[in-house]
Amino acid sequence: MAWLGFIYLCVFFGGGLWLLHFLDKKFGHRIRYNQRRQQIEAEMHRREYDRRLTEDVADEWGYNPRHHRRR
Repeated sequence: MAWLGFIYLCVFFGGGLWLLHFLDKKFGHRIRYNQRRQQIEAEMHRREYDRRLTEDVADEWGYNPRHHRRR
């Protein structure tokens, strides 16, 4: 009787692990693709915000990059 319980546990947990593996194979690549796409989009928005902020500060200070070139 103990062996039967052990087999049921193996089937139950093994089936659950198989289901998780199957779902990862089926949908995991799309989830990771969307996460990476969101990361890249957020980084692009941050860079655009930083660029605009830098231009505003440069305008306030009267900064002209032609006067500060490295030679």
